[in-house]
Amino acid sequence: MRQEDAGFGFGIETEYLLIGQNDLKSLWINDLELENLLSIVDSIDTSDLSLYGLNQKPLHRKRGHYLIEGYTLTTPDFSIPLHLLPKGIEARTSICSSPQAAVYELNTLRTRLDERLKKEAWSTASVGHHPRASEFDAPRNYEREDYWNWARVATATYGPDFNISLPVEMTKELDLAELNDKINFYMPAFFALTFNSPFLAGNEAISQSGQTLLSVRTKRRSLWAPLYYIHRGGEAEDQSKLRFEFKGFEMAPGTRIYQALFMVAITVLTNKKLPGRCSDSEAQANLQRLALTGPDQPEDKDLIRRVIDLIAADQSLENYFYIDRCSLEQELKILEKRVFDNRLPAHELLLTARLEGSIERALLLREAIEAEDFQETKVHEVQTAKAEGKRLEVIA
Repeated sequence: MRQEDAGFGFGIETEYLLIGQNDLKSLWINDLELENLLSIVDSIDTSDLSLYGLNQKPLHRKRGHYLIEGYTLTTPDFSIPLHLLPKGIEARTSICSSPQAAVYELNTLRTRLDERLKKEAWSTASVGHHPRASEFDAPRNYEREDYWNWARVATATYGPDFNISLPVEMTKELDLAELNDKINFYMPAFFALTFNSPFLAGNEAISQSGQTLLSVRTKRRSLWAPLYYIHRGGEAEDQSKLRFEFKGFEMAPGTRIYQALFMVAITVLTNKKLPGRCSDSEAQANLQRLALTGPDQPEDKDLIRRVIDLIAADQSLENYFYIDRCSLEQELKILEKRVFDNRLPAHELLLTARLEGSIERALLLREAIEAEDFQETKVHEVQTAKAEGKRLEVIA
């Protein structure tokens, strides 16, 4: 089966915090101007990359791979967006035929964005929640109370969204109500493996019990936002064209585990050997617990091990899209180590910030280390793609 006919589609959207290189200031809505940011991203050449699946967002001048993210100001009836209070910049890939192709395109977009931002003396950083800002006053921009509250919270959060579409024959078989309860049961523990937001208002975020929070982002967003969205490509009753957007992962300084995260989401979507189910309220309570402790319970470890074992054993998906098994094995080992050591990215960020005496230095140091690792693995990725023949055309 040719990849372009397989019916799977993969895309990633990642939101970046901007840090001033000279003063090491984490920038936010009072420091950034929409028109300036639009001029910056519009000047980055991506003409060699596909626009497949990308739409033009309101207030943007063209359809492209970069978006300005933040809080939207609207007309009083909420119908027309008027302005945007920027929180940072998002890079988004086109729809790709494999997870590795999407990851490769994202790395290309990130590299070009960083190169352009050097002219502004800015750097991008990967963190789940703004380390110094969270609350602000702005006019209401949604009629629904929960949407408005989430918009306010989201203006201080940064996340990667993993988008997956399935072949029509798989999509039509899904019981969406049951799938919702399945995602509720399995995904929170895997979201927790990416927790990377332990700071609030310039300090380590401390819970009421005196513990350091591992995820300010999850603690705040789980009160208002779902774990995932389903986007419909046709009529409301048509279940042949659905796109699943997983929203609960947190930003990582690099992309070394992103293929594994895609495979986790795909396995939960499609594998019928996963019996666990729970309600929305149970998932929310679980996320609140995990934001404080991480996946430290025996049931968390068992759940993660079960899904990872299924991913490692399932060869059927390779009939639909390319999987870099060598890379995937290493990525799964990283996830296993995180859960069994209960040592998450948030722990590493906390330690580095304490040693450096600065949150921003810690963030930029981690980015620099990850960039070095990426350069070492990039040659392997290209060589792997060459071995796959036509697949090189997808990711080049």
